Formats: sequence, C-alpha cells, structure tokens
Amino acid sequence: MILKRISTLLFLSCLLFLGKNLAAQTFEQFDLFNWPAPSPSSYPKYLTECDGKFFYSAYNNITGTELYVSDGTLGGTHMVKDIKPGLASSAPEELTSFKGKLYFIATNVTNGEEVWVSDGTEAGTTLLKDIRPGTNGSAPSDLTVFGDYLYFGATDGLFGYELWRTYGTTDSTYLFKDLASGSNSGYSGGEVIVFGSKMIFIGGVSSQGREPYITDGTTAGTTLLRDIKPGSSPSNPAYFTIVGDKLFFSADSTGTGTELFITDGTTTGTKMVKNINPGSGGSKPVNLISFKGKLFFRAWDGGTYGQELWCSNGADTGTMMIKDIEPGSGNSSYVNTTDLSAYNMIVMDSTLYLHALTTAYGEELWKSDGTPAGTMIMADVFPGTEDLDPNYLTLYNNKIYFRGYSLADRFQLWRTDGTAAGTEALLVSGYDAYSPLNNLTEFFFVFNNSLWFASTYFSASGLELWKFNDGSAAGTFNLNGKVVYANSGLVGMANVPVDLVDSNNVIIANNITTVSGLYSFSSVAGGQYSLQPQLNGDWLSGGINSADAMLVLKHFVGLSQLQGIYLKAADVNADNVVNSLDALMISKRFTGQMNSFPAGDWTFDETNVNIAADTSNLIIKTLKLGDVNGSYLP
Repeated sequence: MILKRISTLLFLSCLLFLGKNLAAQTFEQFDLFNWPAPSPSSYPKYLTECDGKFFYSAYNNITGTELYVSDGTLGGTHMVKDIKPGLASSAPEELTSFKGKLYFIATNVTNGEEVWVSDGTEAGTTLLKDIRPGTNGSAPSDLTVFGDYLYFGATDGLFGYELWRTYGTTDSTYLFKDLASGSNSGYSGGEVIVFGSKMIFIGGVSSQGREPYITDGTTAGTTLLRDIKPGSSPSNPAYFTIVGDKLFFSADSTGTGTELFITDGTTTGTKMVKNINPGSGGSKPVNLISFKGKLFFRAWDGGTYGQELWCSNGADTGTMMIKDIEPGSGNSSYVNTTDLSAYNMIVMDSTLYLHALTTAYGEELWKSDGTPAGTMIMADVFPGTEDLDPNYLTLYNNKIYFRGYSLADRFQLWRTDGTAAGTEALLVSGYDAYSPLNNLTEFFFVFNNSLWFASTYFSASGLELWKFNDGSAAGTFNLNGKVVYANSGLVGMANVPVDLVDSNNVIIANNITTVSGLYSFSSVAGGQYSLQPQLNGDWLSGGINSADAMLVLKHFVGLSQLQGIYLKAADVNADNVVNSLDALMISKRFTGQMNSFPAGDWTFDETNVNIAADTSNLIIKTLKLGDVNGSYLP
C-alpha cells in the first residue's frame, strides 16, 4: 500500500548565517505526511544507497515505521511496503545493498524479526527466509557483504546464535559455521569488517568471552584469531580500522585495560601496539581514522595529558601523542561521551579535521597535518565562552558539512572549506523551530549531488527529511593510472587490487591492475579520495640483497640520504626510525634467517586525489619492504 502524499513541497532559498543570499543553493523538505500533533514527525533514518536509489526508515500515523525509497525527488519518494500492517511498525534497520537489491532486518506478526529483501517495489519486497519458524524470529544482526555472500548473525532456535550467510535467495541462506556446539552461541556480533581477502568479526564461546574471529569464506578457514584476554572474560574488540595492510582496533587485555591493538590477520601478528596508560586503567582509544599512512585516534594517558590526539605506525615506539591540545591533564575531547561517533575526525585535502575542547577557545574545529606544529585551531568562530561544538563531520563537494551551534540559532547546518573565512552557517529562511538539528542522530548522507539529513526547521512539520543542494553541477568523472614498482624503469605491477577510498575511509570501488599495471575507475562522484593498493604477502621473490642493507647503513651514519618511498621501505621493523637494526633485519631476510619483517612485506606512496574532472595517468609507486634500491624487476 502506498499512502497519498498530502503536503506541498517547500522549496526554499538558502541564507547564510552572515546574511548573504545564495540563490543557487536550495533546501527542500520531504514532508510526506503532514499529520497534526502530537506526532507530526516521520523520524527518517538509516539512509542507504542501492541501485541508483536510496532507501530509509520512516514513520507515519497510519502505518508506523516502515521502509521507504526515493530517487531523489519528492514525486519519486514513497513507502515501499507496509510489512507489519496497521500502526504497528516493522522497524527496518541495517539496510544493506547487495547484488542490486536492498537487504534489511524487519519484523512482522507472523515471522518475528528476520532478514528481508527489496527491489524497491511492494511486490518485490519479501521475506528472505524464515530462519526460525514462528513469531520469535531469528534476531539477525550485522549484515555484511563479503565476497559473493551476505553474512549475518542469527539463530534458528536449534543451534545457538551463529554465523549465517546467503547468496541472495531462500535456498542459498544457511548456517555457515556453528562456532559453539549444539544450542550454545558462538557469534557475538557488534563489530565486523572486511579486511583484504578475510572478514574479521566477534565470536564469544563461553570459555573465551568476546574475542576476534577471522574467516576466509570457508568453514575450515573460520577460526579464533586470538584469545586476547584468556579465560571467560571478554576482550571486547571495537573500532576496527584499516591502515594499509594492517587492522587497528581497541581491546581489553588482562592487566592493561582497553588499549590499542593491531593485526595482520594472523595469530602472532595480533598484539597490543602500546600500553599508553600503564596499569589496568587503559587508554580507551576512540575515533580511529587512517591518515597519511598512519592511524590517528584519541587516547587517554591516565592523567598527565588527559585525552588527546595520538598517532601510530603500528609499533610501540611509533605510537605517540601528536599534541597536548588542552594543556595539562584536561581532556580536549569528551572522554566519557556516549556518542563518540558524532565527534568523528575527517580528512579533506590532506588535512585532518576534528572537534576539540579547550579552555582557551571552547569547542571549536581544529585541523592537523599530522605534526605537533601543524595541529592548530582552524577558526575560533565564537571568541569567548560561546562554543561552535562541531560534530557529524561529512564531506560534500570538497567542503566539510557539520552540525554546529550558536546561541542565536542553536543547532544548525554549517560548512567550511578549511578556512576561517569559509566557515559559515546555512539557515532556512523563516524557520521557526527552536533548534532545527537538535535531534540529528546520524551522519549527513550524500546522494545525487545533494546532502540529505533529518531536521525540524518548522515545528508544525516536525522531524522530516531535508535535501540541500549547494548549486554545483552534478556529475561523475573517470579516473585511471598505473601501479608501478619504484625501480629505475617504473615497471607496471600486474594483478594488484586497488581500492578507491573516500574521505570517511569507506571503500567505494575496487579494481585489479592489468598485465601492464593499469587500473581505472568510472562514474566517480567528485570529492576527496585516496588510492590504496592491497599488497598482502611476500608473493614476489628476490629484490632484497646486501646492497639494500648497505644503503640503510649509509643513511644511518649520514653518508647518504634515503627519501620518499625508499625511506619507508627501509623501516622494516616499523619503529619509525631507520637505523642499524633495519639493516640487520634486511641482512637476515636475504640470507634466509627471517621470513618476514615486523612492518609487513609492502609499502606504497599513499595517493590522495581531489576528483573534480577526469583524471588520467595517476601513478602509484610500490616497493617491497627492504628493497631500498628498487632492484626488483616485476
């Protein structure tokens, strides 16, 4: 059933906080159901792109909370299906695009909570499989695309809560692995990530507690990654974040509390990076993000400096505080907040932006180039005691949009181009609500060259879906280039996976290089991206010899200087310093005394690109770690 749309479209000019009229910029309200109080709001959330459309969950006073779809226009926005008829809600969540359709979790009277699938039509929206017959439902969670399958946690009532997967049909939906025997539960859920050719998730058999598990897509290859906290107490891994060929996360271990961990996908390669807060208190790392080939995050050292900005290259000695933003023991961020995700960090134009709280400036937007000297306040928008409180940072058309605060207008939509002069509030003309973005609970969503979000600009309308367009022309672009080995001939590297990663560290596309090392991406939306080759494993022999060790020693004693990717290739023990220890390890590697380096097997120049037009011939240099002179010939 599709309900009739009874409200009119509000098409409003955007006004700047400073009073400038930008006629080309527009706000558009999608108020599909203009019901009177006490429930005028549709509470839109979980906006998810799928097959040229976006789906979301919304409420009205007749059908409750159900699944909606939009092509980006008011006329093309409607409820997909009343899955749980009447005012009762099916409460769609975990909306996930898979093989051109939307998979999601919903509840109905007959089947309880199960996985559903939709092509955007009422007839094409069906129950995937009644995994647990009856009204209790299988309580699915963590819908994750890995390879050719969609994985999730569920219980059929006979086995416990375990890992399931589907190829997208009823018959191909089955229990993938029974991690715990019989009716015991082995899948814990809450954190899942695709890491190269593996997927890492959280398991929790009774003898281990919540610990990291890994799968290669086979039952035999689905195992405990490492029992970080032996015994039944959980290590509770969280905040999985990929940096190059390593995965960082936080975990609780005996005697240290919650600290920063790293893994290369092996048991021996899964370990604590550094005990930042010595003792059992833990540094509680949060807001992890990849930036300039390292991990940046917030951590608490136990009181000397408070919670501040840190970075890590994966080694103890390479993990350090960037800057004591709030001098002394005070925190520059909310160490105890329950909504850490709202205070995210984001990368734009090779600069890291973050919310910071200081006595001198209050809550303002800061920026960092990754060095202490280059970490500074971006703009003190409200000098004195008034705070901007920037949060939900989102990149849209090469500007950062966020929810900001002022005493005059409360929570509103703001944006910045990275300068004080280019930081401004965007207000809807004639709005009458007290604090329009006060109820924002998830990040802004970019679709069809517009920014989408939930807001209450007009009290009579309540919390509704809004669309903002900055007036720039919509368009997509092509990107191509070559992955080369950094030797004298810059020879192309064949069969190398290359990920195109957006500013939120989300992989939006991938490609495999041709025999000549060429890669290409088409129909890429404008914005800031990084290109990341995924070179895992020592799948090339040769290239490391005594000449490399000698070059490292010459660099160490000052007879010559290594630079760029060659310097990165020399730091084989990942301590952020090139010295005689690196030369020794290189010698042991080519003489067969070592099989791998602590830093891994590969390094590459992280390539950032701002796509605003077709971009060609973008070169990505790659080296085997230890091959400092680039002698290998692919």
